Amino acid sequence: MKFIWDTNAVVLLLVVLSVMLSISSTDYLYASEASSDIPGSSDSVLLQRFPRSHIIAFEKSSENVPYTLILGSLKKIKNLLSPKKSRKLNGRLTRITYRIPNGIRSREVFEHFKSQLSDRGEILFICQERECGSSNYWANTVFHKAELYGPEEDQYLLVAQFMEDKQQYLATIYTIERGNRRVYTHLEVIEAELRVRMDPASMLGILQSDGIVHLDNVEFDADNRLVDDPKAIDNLVKVLRIDSTVNVYIVGHVAEQTNLDSAVSKSRQRAEQLVARLVQNGIAVDRLSAQGVGSLAPAKGQPRDRIDLVLRRF
Repeated sequence: MKFIWDTNAVVLLLVVLSVMLSISSTDYLYASEASSDIPGSSDSVLLQRFPRSHIIAFEKSSENVPYTLILGSLKKIKNLLSPKKSRKLNGRLTRITYRIPNGIRSREVFEHFKSQLSDRGEILFICQERECGSSNYWANTVFHKAELYGPEEDQYLLVAQFMEDKQQYLATIYTIERGNRRVYTHLEVIEAELRVRMDPASMLGILQSDGIVHLDNVEFDADNRLVDDPKAIDNLVKVLRIDSTVNVYIVGHVAEQTNLDSAVSKSRQRAEQLVARLVQNGIAVDRLSAQGVGSLAPAKGQPRDRIDLVLRRF
């Protein structure tokens, strides 16, 4: 039996086979990458991963933990590198590190997440390339992931906040292309413990019944200076004006546990600043007493930065 081959048909068949093999191998590659997440890991339900990336590190807390949200570029304070602005908060934290497919640049991944966060919330801080500062600091001091260390011209970072079902979330995205051309993205999402600003009458009632009120809306920056929040100060002034017979201790707390003397001094300085602000707003200085206890009185077992209003009963 003799076969007669049509040249055009053979060429067409080879093209079809080539395309099929290409699609098949691509599908296999995608499936391979998608199934290579570490055991027990999963995406954040709030953000979609970059296509074909896979998870190489994953942590998720079941309870509220203390967390420092970085909101500014880096600077040296007493010869130590620190962010210019940060915020202390508590909440349930999810940390995910992704390995990005070969051939993708870090900026492309950054734009993928930026687009999602811009659509659903507010960008609080953003930096790129060398303006972000030391990649070594971000990788090893902030995120504690050596894989995130790379050339500073290939790093991108953003911090955003958004609401979902009446719950506040804050997300930090850091993307870096290492010297070996591998790209990694680190995502941290914290489900923040909501701070409710009580009305002055309610605060006074709690102070008189429990003897203490946590002033969660009073904050301090990286230089240990009182953050100017007129509403928080005004609320506290109103509490003290409702009943002029109430005298209080303003008690500072800090989470620092490396040096007790330093922590106590730092916490007392914070309390003194708040006392000074209240006096500026007309509260008699003899009704106020600034105290600092460092990290000696943790709240719910967790040392954290805060200011307490404590009733003076004598």
